[in-house]
Amino acid sequence: MNFLKNRYLYYEHLLSYSTRVKASELIDMLMFTKNNVDALHLKAVENVVFRIVEIIPDSGGDIYGIEVLIPTDKAFKSEGQCIYKPEFKIDNAVSFMFYDVNEICEAETQLYGYARKNNMKLITDIYFILLQSEKINRVNAVFEAYVGISNNIV
Repeated sequence: MNFLKNRYLYYEHLLSYSTRVKASELIDMLMFTKNNVDALHLKAVENVVFRIVEIIPDSGGDIYGIEVLIPTDKAFKSEGQCIYKPEFKIDNAVSFMFYDVNEICEAETQLYGYARKNNMKLITDIYFILLQSEKINRVNAVFEAYVGISNNIV
């Protein structure tokens, strides 16, 4: 894996939506959410960002508790489960790219392992970005995983 250091993420006017989804339906749910922000008179302007806040083992496949962050074209009023976040920023991150939605948990393990091996102090959750093409699906999905690292030396 090719880890990149000193990465920077910044987005404005995010729609935050928290839910649970079967791991096998993650990509469909992310794309559905992004493609339907127009119902709130918004336009999605960047790739979808998400983090996994819980994993619930289930006989039919894991269920992820996730927060989805969709950068939009303007500020809006929070309504129901759609929460407005004015900005999202990680100043100093380590990242890497992977190509299989089934490897999300492995990606987390690899990122945590790399940070531990290099004596890095993690200061954020791991955030995933679904990089997309016109017709994204489980076969052609590309992800980047990011985690914020402390610059402090003590």
